[in-house]
Amino acid sequence: MARTAEFEFVEYRKEEMIHASTQLIHNYARYSDLQGTGQWTRVLLNLAAIIRNSRTEGIKWATPGLNITFSGIPQNTPGLEDGRIIYSADEPHFILDQNVPVPVRPVLRTHIERVTEAIVDEMRDVYKLEPRKKDSLLYLNFPRRLYAERVEVVRAEIIVAPSPKP
Repeated sequence: MARTAEFEFVEYRKEEMIHASTQLIHNYARYSDLQGTGQWTRVLLNLAAIIRNSRTEGIKWATPGLNITFSGIPQNTPGLEDGRIIYSADEPHFILDQNVPVPVRPVLRTHIERVTEAIVDEMRDVYKLEPRKKDSLLYLNFPRRLYAERVEVVRAEIIVAPSPKP
């Protein structure tokens, strides 16, 4: 039974996250030539507000052949590690999903894959986002060690008291 709990509080470098996020969407809107991406920059103010206010709701951009989702700033969730309850959150991230249930011509599919590869390379090399594949999705994480301005861990003892008698 867990006797201690840890609560992790992360304050991110929000302006850096906004800059990197804006660049990701801007790159798709400007260079991909995908249908509908020209309108994507209109939602960047919503994205900036989500990050600036540490909101948990995400935001999604969609076009035939590609969906991009931003996770929002994830909330802490409990987990058990070495007999301790730990409340921590996943890193904020984008999900690039090319498995959209819309028929896409093979030449367009190849174009989307090439554009995505080039943009992901830039996001990794310039903005230090960490790409990782999970199932058929590509995640671009904001690594905590690079984007956290401050991480505070608060430890607490768990006191188990008998319940009062009715």
